Amino acid sequence: MHGGIEFVEKDVKENPEHLKNLQDQGIFATPTIFIQDTYIQGLQLDRIKKELGL
Repeated sequence: MHGGIEFVEKDVKENPEHLKNLQDQGIFATPTIFIQDTYIQGLQLDRIKKELGL
């Protein structure tokens, strides 16, 4: 949890299966952030805050 927001970090360097899971979904960039059914590629702080309702 960070700043009151619970999250799960999946490191694609430490576990190649995480990278394969992204690629199976057609996602080839990191970081990729999933918020419910939405995913955001890259560190787009404004979009992340909007999706979180902050």
